[in-house]
Amino acid sequence: MQALHDVLQNYLSTKFKLNGKAEIVGTLDQNSILRGLPEFFRRILKTHNRLEEFVVEGSIGAGNMAEVPWVGVFNRKITTSAQNGFYIVLLFSKDMSSCYLTLNQGVTAFEREYTNKIALQKMKASGEQALRFITPGPSAILGLINLKASGHLGKGYERGAVESYYYSAESLPTPAIFEADFLTLLNHYDTLFSIAGVTLQSLAPVTEQQYQQAVLEKAVPVTKKKSSYKEPAGALPVPQSSSNKSSNSYQRNPTVAANALDKAGFKCEISPSHKTFVSNAKSLPYVEAHHLIPISMQGKFAASLDVLANVVALCPMCHKLLHHGRTADKKIHLIQLLNDRRQGLKEKGITLDEVTLLSYYSGELLEEDA
Repeated sequence: MQALHDVLQNYLSTKFKLNGKAEIVGTLDQNSILRGLPEFFRRILKTHNRLEEFVVEGSIGAGNMAEVPWVGVFNRKITTSAQNGFYIVLLFSKDMSSCYLTLNQGVTAFEREYTNKIALQKMKASGEQALRFITPGPSAILGLINLKASGHLGKGYERGAVESYYYSAESLPTPAIFEADFLTLLNHYDTLFSIAGVTLQSLAPVTEQQYQQAVLEKAVPVTKKKSSYKEPAGALPVPQSSSNKSSNSYQRNPTVAANALDKAGFKCEISPSHKTFVSNAKSLPYVEAHHLIPISMQGKFAASLDVLANVVALCPMCHKLLHHGRTADKKIHLIQLLNDRRQGLKEKGITLDEVTLLSYYSGELLEEDA
């Protein structure tokens, strides 16, 4: 395809001539990325009477020219931005030796919710889970791709790839092959939307270890400037389900928990005298975040349980006690914590009595459920 050839042959020289600045000057590579290739995808969508469902756009970067320029095809019901959700995107490698047409994920949304390291882990896991629901084409690459990237966005695209088609600069596809590959990805895009909704994160819930790590990495040491996080007043909407549609698991926001630990001074809220250790994350005392009303009970409440008033800081021993200890040993602590937080919970639209709370802890409670 001539449009692919024009990008691969000219992008780096344009970048050099412009000193890396993303100025639109009408070069062959820019015309292909910003007009030619988007129009190619639009023609296919129009032929299948689906053009109105999608936003199609190309990017050479903002401010500075992108390490990995792209042309994205976004289902409006999922996202209109490369930062969020998942989409079909044509990605050019950093050294312009190749390109990939890929079903991929927005790395920025993952990074906002988790730390960069965990975001990359979770994108990879989400992509792997997505493959369970589609039948990839015979020439497709599954999972990790190689864009020769050094920047975090490029590395995010490498890890976030679900299904991809590789084209070398020396062996570019015909328009017919390129169109067939796109239609395969489009079919799989539709399938995954019907199963996962607007984000593939829902297919791979964060593990308890990843959640606690993200919480501590987002926490602000008590000796430093306090976090700028401000929780909205009143009851908050129920968080999105964090697994597939048949599950009752819900997302937990590490930023909320991080601020709850900060508010507790990184001390156990059952007893501040409980000893712990200094964690690797920011040299903070190691405590763990726990939802007093377990997040697994979200379906019983009209307001979000993932709020500051419902997240308590616990030393590892007390945290294990509430999950795995005998009911008689947990009772006094649960009642104490509920009494301490009853007013705060009420302000967030959450009310329950002691008997109901104790019933939630009558047996073993999985870490991921709280």
